[in-house]
Amino acid sequence: MQIIATVEPDAPFLEDIAGMRSVTGIRFNTSAPVNSDPAKLVECIKKKIGDKELWIDLKGRQLRLENSPTLP
Repeated sequence: MQIIATVEPDAPFLEDIAGMRSVTGIRFNTSAPVNSDPAKLVECIKKKIGDKELWIDLKGRQLRLENSPTLP
């Protein structure tokens, strides 16, 4: 099993989660509020997770439906 875990960047257990063998990557949700420079934050996360993949979830425009869709 391979897991990509979503963990807050300042979580005290980030390194513990990244150290698990089944965790292949860490996801950084950019919609979470942060109080530091994003570039520095990414570098800090990379140092904490070692050789695990870092997935950055960028937020953009989202499609919004006005009415509930009807399926055939």
